[in-house]
Amino acid sequence: APVLRGMADRLVGVDASKAAIHAAQRTGLYNEIRHDSLLAALDTLHNASIDVLFASDSIPYVGDLHALMHGAKRALRPGGVFVLNTDDLTSPLVHPSAPRSGAEFALQVTGRWAHDPSSVKQAAKQWGLVVLRTQPVSAESRLGIARSGQVFLHQDDARVARQRQRSLVRGT
Repeated sequence: APVLRGMADRLVGVDASKAAIHAAQRTGLYNEIRHDSLLAALDTLHNASIDVLFASDSIPYVGDLHALMHGAKRALRPGGVFVLNTDDLTSPLVHPSAPRSGAEFALQVTGRWAHDPSSVKQAAKQWGLVVLRTQPVSAESRLGIARSGQVFLHQDDARVARQRQRSLVRGT
């Protein structure tokens, strides 16, 4: 959040965890902090009202990403950016009974959802978000087990299309 503070005139934090809300309040970084789910918070935003949506460690609490991608697309201004991270289906924490082959997402023993990176990209594409970059990440779970995931940088396709068009005009 400190990096985002310097990039935004207004910073709104949203979390379903009261402990996370209290921790965010202590930082003094946010103009507003809401105790809500990410999906519910997206539903309250006006169309094309935000430039950057940063979902840090939120997506593992959402299974099917289609409603989330639709909400993000609706709330983002043209050219807006959506950054999110996921846990991978290859995680050793995926519940043993969960199907992995061909699955878009599966529940982990931690209660978090793991996602197949290609399904994240497909859901974004379906709702008009272009994946500009992905970056593998790893962290240790609260159980002390290594977990792998991805960080995705999406952009509303309207700006990407305009940038591509300008590049073609300039011949670059």
